[in-house]
Amino acid sequence: MHSRPVKRRANMIYWFRAACPPPQKGGYGVNTTIFQYALEVERTRSITQAAENLFMSQPNLSKAIKEFENSLGFVVFKRTSKGIEPTQKGRELIEYSRGLLA
Repeated sequence: MHSRPVKRRANMIYWFRAACPPPQKGGYGVNTTIFQYALEVERTRSITQAAENLFMSQPNLSKAIKEFENSLGFVVFKRTSKGIEPTQKGRELIEYSRGLLA
């Protein structure tokens, strides 16, 4: 029963490190912008609407999300004909992002 939260926490630390690699001179270069992007995409369920709300172009947001997914090693959002929705791991990442940005 106690192993699940520990495992989830370990996954979140791994994801955070994957998304925020250390800069050249040591330490972590924390850029929370991509987490804000992910939260907005999840909130609107649309990359186009999220891009508009974030004052950026849709192709740039799509590219940022795709690069974020590639750096994490898993798909955060599932694209469907009805819009976009987070995967199971994506939902966990969204919850982590909310805590990170709170």
